[in-house]
Amino acid sequence: MLALLSMLSIAGVAICLWSAPDSVFGDEGDLIRPARDHARGIYDHRVKYPSFALHLYGQSFRLAGVLEDFDACLRMARVLNALLFGLGIVLSYAVARRLISARGALVAALLFATTPVIMVYAPYVKTEPVLIVETLLCMYAVLRVAEEPSRLRWHALAGLCAGLAMATKISVYPGLMYAAWLLVNVARRSPPAWHAVGLFVLVAITSMLVTWTNLSILPQMWDYWQDDPYFQPNASPFRAVPGLRAFPWDRYTTFFIVTLPLSIGWPMMATVAWSARLSVHRSAFGYAIGGATLVTLVLSLQATMLRVPHGFMTLYLWAVITSSVVIERLRLSEVRWRRAASVGALVSLLGMSAATIADLTQSNPEHEAERFMTGDDVMLLLYARSREPDRETIRSQVERTAPRRIVVMSSYLHNMCKYRDHALYEDNCRYYHALLAGETPFHHVTDLPMLIPLAFLAVDPDVRDARFLVFERDPTPASQDGTTEGFGR
Repeated sequence: MLALLSMLSIAGVAICLWSAPDSVFGDEGDLIRPARDHARGIYDHRVKYPSFALHLYGQSFRLAGVLEDFDACLRMARVLNALLFGLGIVLSYAVARRLISARGALVAALLFATTPVIMVYAPYVKTEPVLIVETLLCMYAVLRVAEEPSRLRWHALAGLCAGLAMATKISVYPGLMYAAWLLVNVARRSPPAWHAVGLFVLVAITSMLVTWTNLSILPQMWDYWQDDPYFQPNASPFRAVPGLRAFPWDRYTTFFIVTLPLSIGWPMMATVAWSARLSVHRSAFGYAIGGATLVTLVLSLQATMLRVPHGFMTLYLWAVITSSVVIERLRLSEVRWRRAASVGALVSLLGMSAATIADLTQSNPEHEAERFMTGDDVMLLLYARSREPDRETIRSQVERTAPRRIVVMSSYLHNMCKYRDHALYEDNCRYYHALLAGETPFHHVTDLPMLIPLAFLAVDPDVRDARFLVFERDPTPASQDGTTEGFGR
């Protein structure tokens, strides 16, 4: 059944890949272009991520003989992602099998394959598929360390995963798993041998330094991230508000109210909530992985405050394992188990195929919007482009520059309406509503919806109804002396 599930899921990804256009989607170009450079031994490309994923993809391009063909590299990378997705199914089964029965572990594999955020993003070239494999391998290693603390191989495997995760996306999650397990055992007065812990540290540092070949340009990579609106101090689309008074849109509650349900789906959300009533994991493992997940979540929310789902994909793995334990304890009959597994496998194939094909084959509204963005007299209100906090209202910017056309990302200005006691953003919010109400010298021309996977499930209207709005200045009547009135061009 596990093999069938893996084959069906990979087949679903393959269908998506076959239907996908050759144009890049999202961050794919940020991985493929520097990966090709790394395969050529060029490490000074302006990169967004550390090197391990770049080496992995780049060497696969070289071995396949497609290094010089970008489109072929894109297809090759998507195929590699499909294989990593299938490996994730097997590893989720292996992790859950150490905790529960084979039937319950099959549920974990099924949940992994049908988790919305994993299902939808599986065909896209991102660092997350690599990171998911590293995280699940570390979970398995920590489980084996808990059972056999004297076996050095499991300490070494955990160290390898921790080092590679840092060299993939600076992910501390695998390393925190091992550290949390160590602290729990020290607190219980049953610490492992220190030479085993030393082996973990040695392997982790070595694997990171060997595979992170662009470590010398870490400041440049940091600069790259600072140019990303997710890391800027200003209000941006799909970011939470940095203040608890903005409930439910602050950085913490928005994760549980918006991001988590959108990412794992409401059924799994219900089982995770129900797990609070149960002691679902054995001994130190539950405390270690649970604590590591909590710390990593806090660090992630502090760093990015994302309200879109894919940024925390590895953290959802714990929800998958927890839900499988809860479901196993429901004591369903054998017939119901088989029916649920069959339906889930079908959902994995059809759901992934339909959702992703729809995303990849529809036109890209951002490209459609480009025809409205040409010219020096167009003002784009898409996201902040400064690392410094905003200092001028949009109203004053419009009056000062007098643009002929304004292109607005709705979620950018609507997000400002959620801030409290912020005079600049409050004025921006009022100006946004004035634009919509036709109370400015501009009239509404058209809307261009944004294609966000699973957006229809979102509670947050910024995500669900995100779109570009185009406004153009009303023509000004000519005065008697041949000049025009107002401040338009």
